Amino acid sequence: MGNPKKENAVHDEVRIAFEKDQHYTDFFAEGAFGGITPSGLVHFDLYCDQAPVPKAFHYMVDEDGNIGPEISSRRELDAGIVRLIKAGVTMHPPAAEALARWLQEKVDLLKAAQEGKGDDESPIS
Repeated sequence: MGNPKKENAVHDEVRIAFEKDQHYTDFFAEGAFGGITPSGLVHFDLYCDQAPVPKAFHYMVDEDGNIGPEISSRRELDAGIVRLIKAGVTMHPPAAEALARWLQEKVDLLKAAQEGKGDDESPIS
Protein backbone atom coordinates (compact mmCIF):
# COMPACT_ATOMS: atom_id res chain seq x y z
CA MET A 1 0.00 0.00 0.00
CA GLY A 2 1.32 3.45 -0.89
CA ASN A 3 1.90 6.36 1.43
CA PRO A 4 -1.50 8.14 1.88
CA LYS A 5 0.20 11.51 2.33
CA LYS A 6 2.04 11.13 -0.96
CA GLU A 7 -1.02 9.90 -2.89
CA ASN A 8 -3.13 12.87 -1.75
CA ALA A 9 -0.37 15.46 -2.04
CA VAL A 10 -1.19 18.78 -3.67
CA HIS A 11 1.39 19.88 -6.22
CA ASP A 12 2.67 23.45 -6.07
CA GLU A 13 3.31 23.68 -9.80
CA VAL A 14 2.67 22.08 -13.13
CA ARG A 15 4.87 22.23 -16.22
CA ILE A 16 3.10 23.03 -19.51
CA ALA A 17 5.23 22.58 -22.61
CA PHE A 18 4.58 24.44 -25.86
CA GLU A 19 4.78 22.59 -29.15
CA LYS A 20 3.80 23.83 -32.60
CA ASP A 21 1.28 21.77 -34.53
CA GLN A 22 2.44 20.43 -37.90
CA HIS A 23 -0.06 22.81 -39.56
CA TYR A 24 1.11 25.86 -37.59
CA THR A 25 1.61 28.94 -39.71
CA ASP A 26 2.53 32.52 -38.92
CA PHE A 27 0.72 35.26 -40.81
CA PHE A 28 -0.19 38.93 -40.68
CA ALA A 29 -3.79 39.81 -39.83
CA GLU A 30 -5.36 43.23 -40.32
CA GLY A 31 -8.51 42.44 -38.43
CA ALA A 32 -11.10 39.97 -37.24
CA PHE A 33 -14.75 39.37 -37.93
CA GLY A 34 -17.07 37.01 -36.14
CA GLY A 35 -19.73 36.53 -33.53
CA ILE A 36 -21.47 34.03 -31.31
CA THR A 37 -22.18 30.53 -32.62
CA PRO A 38 -25.61 28.89 -32.16
CA SER A 39 -24.05 26.76 -29.40
CA GLY A 40 -22.88 29.84 -27.46
CA LEU A 41 -19.21 29.84 -28.42
CA VAL A 42 -17.19 32.80 -29.68
CA HIS A 43 -16.02 32.46 -33.28
CA PHE A 44 -13.84 34.85 -35.26
CA ASP A 45 -11.97 34.82 -38.54
CA LEU A 46 -8.64 36.60 -38.94
CA TYR A 47 -8.20 38.36 -42.26
CA CYS A 48 -6.02 40.64 -44.35
CA ASP A 49 -7.15 42.90 -47.17
CA GLN A 50 -5.50 42.93 -50.56
CA ALA A 51 -6.03 44.02 -54.12
CA PRO A 52 -7.68 41.41 -56.31
CA VAL A 53 -5.38 39.02 -58.13
CA PRO A 54 -5.77 39.39 -61.91
CA LYS A 55 -7.85 36.64 -63.53
CA ALA A 56 -5.95 36.86 -66.78
CA PHE A 57 -3.55 38.95 -68.83
CA HIS A 58 -3.64 39.26 -72.62
CA TYR A 59 -0.46 39.59 -74.69
CA MET A 60 0.36 40.44 -78.27
CA VAL A 61 1.74 37.57 -80.34
CA ASP A 62 4.10 38.34 -83.21
CA GLU A 63 4.12 36.61 -86.61
CA ASP A 64 6.65 34.03 -85.34
CA GLY A 65 4.35 33.05 -82.43
CA ASN A 66 6.45 34.77 -79.75
CA ILE A 67 4.66 36.42 -76.86
CA GLY A 68 5.08 40.17 -76.95
CA PRO A 69 3.97 43.01 -74.69
CA GLU A 70 0.88 42.84 -72.52
CA ILE A 71 -2.33 44.44 -73.77
CA SER A 72 -3.00 46.26 -70.52
CA SER A 73 -6.45 47.43 -71.63
CA ARG A 74 -7.56 43.76 -71.77
CA ARG A 75 -6.39 42.84 -68.26
CA GLU A 76 -9.17 40.90 -66.49
CA LEU A 77 -9.43 42.14 -62.94
CA ASP A 78 -12.14 42.29 -60.33
CA ALA A 79 -12.70 45.71 -58.81
CA GLY A 80 -12.58 46.44 -55.10
CA ILE A 81 -10.78 44.76 -52.26
CA VAL A 82 -10.41 41.08 -51.46
CA ARG A 83 -10.73 40.24 -47.77
CA LEU A 84 -8.64 37.09 -47.48
CA ILE A 85 -9.66 34.99 -44.47
CA LYS A 86 -6.51 33.39 -43.11
CA ALA A 87 -7.87 31.36 -40.17
CA GLY A 88 -10.93 30.83 -38.03
CA VAL A 89 -10.93 30.44 -34.25
CA THR A 90 -13.73 29.14 -32.03
CA MET A 91 -13.45 29.51 -28.25
CA HIS A 92 -15.42 29.03 -25.07
CA PRO A 93 -16.39 32.43 -23.58
CA PRO A 94 -13.89 32.26 -20.64
CA ALA A 95 -11.05 31.57 -23.08
CA ALA A 96 -12.18 34.48 -25.29
CA GLU A 97 -12.23 36.76 -22.23
CA ALA A 98 -8.71 35.63 -21.30
CA LEU A 99 -7.54 36.28 -24.88
CA ALA A 100 -9.10 39.77 -24.81
CA ARG A 101 -7.30 40.57 -21.52
CA TRP A 102 -4.01 39.19 -22.84
CA LEU A 103 -4.26 41.23 -26.05
CA GLN A 104 -5.11 44.41 -24.10
CA GLU A 105 -2.13 43.82 -21.78
CA LYS A 106 0.19 43.53 -24.81
CA VAL A 107 -1.25 46.68 -26.41
CA ASP A 108 -0.83 48.57 -23.12
CA LEU A 109 2.79 47.39 -22.81
CA LEU A 110 3.52 48.42 -26.39
CA LYS A 111 1.98 51.86 -25.89
CA ALA A 112 3.95 52.37 -22.68
CA ALA A 113 7.18 51.33 -24.41
CA GLN A 114 6.48 53.69 -27.33
CA GLU A 115 5.89 56.55 -24.88
CA GLY A 116 9.16 55.79 -23.09
CA LYS A 117 7.37 54.90 -19.89
CA GLY A 118 7.79 51.15 -20.23
CA ASP A 119 9.18 49.04 -17.44
CA ASP A 120 11.74 46.32 -18.08
CA GLU A 121 9.13 43.87 -19.36
CA SER A 122 9.30 43.34 -23.09
CA PRO A 123 6.03 43.79 -25.00
CA ILE A 124 7.12 40.80 -27.08
CA SER A 125 6.16 37.58 -25.30
